[in-house]
Formats: sequence, C-alpha cells, structure tokens
Amino acid sequence: MNDEEYFRNVLSVYLSFLPANLPTELDNSEMITILSRNYGGSYTLIPNAIAVLEYLKRKDLILGIVSNNQTKIRQPLIDFGIDRYFDCIVLSEEVNLYKPDPKIMELACKKLKVPCKNSIYIGDHPFDVLCAHSANMSVAWFPPNRFFTVPKYIDVPEYTIHALTDLIGIL
Repeated sequence: MNDEEYFRNVLSVYLSFLPANLPTELDNSEMITILSRNYGGSYTLIPNAIAVLEYLKRKDLILGIVSNNQTKIRQPLIDFGIDRYFDCIVLSEEVNLYKPDPKIMELACKKLKVPCKNSIYIGDHPFDVLCAHSANMSVAWFPPNRFFTVPKYIDVPEYTIHALTDLIGIL
C-alpha cells in the first residue's frame, strides 16, 4: 500500500483508542502529516544495540519486533545486521493490525509461542504502552527524548529505561 493509505490506517486505529473527550484542533490530514513526519528518513542504530542484542540472545531469550511500519523497514534491519537477532518480526502493514490494537502483540506472541503475560515490550511511544498493557504484557518505556511522556489516560509502564543497556538489569 502507498504511504498515504498506510498512515490513514494507522490514524484510524489511533483515533479508535483515544478517549472520546480528548480535545484536538487538528483535522485528519494534519494528523497524518504529523504521523508521517520524518518517516522513511535515514535510520541509525541506538548506541549499544548490537551488544545488548547479543547479550539477550546469549541468555536464550526469545526476541521479536512489533512495529507500526511498512514492509520496507525490513531492509534497514538487514542492512544493520540486526534482523538475525529476532525470532519474529511483525509489521503492521503485513498483518493489517496497528498498535495500539492489542491483537498485533497477541499475534507476535502466538508466533513466538510465548504467553503475553510472560513477555516484556520495549516501546518508545505511549501507544506502545497502551497496546502492550491491553495485551497483558509488561512494558519497558524507552522515551525518544526527556520531554516525551506517557499521558495520564494510559497506565504507567512497569519500567522506564534511558539506554538499551538498562535492559540488562530488567531482563
């Protein structure tokens, strides 16, 4: 699907999970513009990503990715050489499910053959927290910057990390 159609799908799911009384001055096209800002730009690995992934795999943990993303994100994962660390990669475009719908998390856990309740999702968006909690998963909140917060209408995550290496103390 094209980018505009993809972002319309994401927006429709976002809107269905937001509280009805949430004020907004933005129309749908403005919201799509915000959602797609910097989308598909250049990607960089988070510091210590490879070291943490290697540590987690040495612990024999089952790892997966659940992403509100298009199929084309697979190439950067391959280019960085990190795809090999993951036992399952679930992309919203490929399964027609979008976070915060918990069905996308449930699908990933089913593919991995692990119960949601025994899983921890590492997320960088408030809807990751909402989605994981709705699927009965714990959450390690990894905000992209110090100003990004989880809104009051979403439950507090079990963990907050500020670097990938913080996961070593949790997992």
